[in-house]
Amino acid sequence: MNGFCNQLCNLIPGIEVDFLLRGASRMITLTFIKFDPEDGCITGKDCNGAIRTLSCHCICAFSPRIPRKELCCKIIVEHKTQLVPPAKRGTARATKTVVANIEKVCPEVVVICGVIHKTITYTAVIDGCEVENHVIKDDVPFQCLIEQNDKKEGDDQCGITQQDGIKEGDQFRIIHQGILCEVFAHEANFGGQDHSVAFNFVEKDIVKVCIEKVR
Repeated sequence: MNGFCNQLCNLIPGIEVDFLLRGASRMITLTFIKFDPEDGCITGKDCNGAIRTLSCHCICAFSPRIPRKELCCKIIVEHKTQLVPPAKRGTARATKTVVANIEKVCPEVVVICGVIHKTITYTAVIDGCEVENHVIKDDVPFQCLIEQNDKKEGDDQCGITQQDGIKEGDQFRIIHQGILCEVFAHEANFGGQDHSVAFNFVEKDIVKVCIEKVR
């Protein structure tokens, strides 16, 4: 059957094919019909009876499937860290990791809570002396909502939907968590002679978290 269905996919819509069903006593004419992969619906001349079951299911099975839309949230997180002791100007740099958790699955939305773990390394200025590779750690909390994709007009045609809704009690798991984009990260609030030391490190990041339903 798979080989036959593969052959169907290579035919031009409107072509009529005579074939013999296993166990049947006579030839049956199959009219190949058009399958629209954009909305998952069968269009054009319809088929009926046993032909509908055979041809339509085969064509659907070997046609491209519409990819599911990702369930993600993106949030801007702006944060400031005090540099104590202060940093020699131009030496501060930060590394960041994101840890997110699913706090609650509610009707239509999933509540995400998480933390950006920051490690800032710089040359500290202590009593006029420079101390290299001084490290400060800081945690920045964030929250975001992942909403279900609203159904588009036509999603229910032919009984096909592109995305299951989010219902309370559904199980999800996190499949991606991280910094999508670092908008900026730089020293600020300068002081000392010639403004040579910085007392703050300011950052703005776009965090992205994605989930998928556990089936």
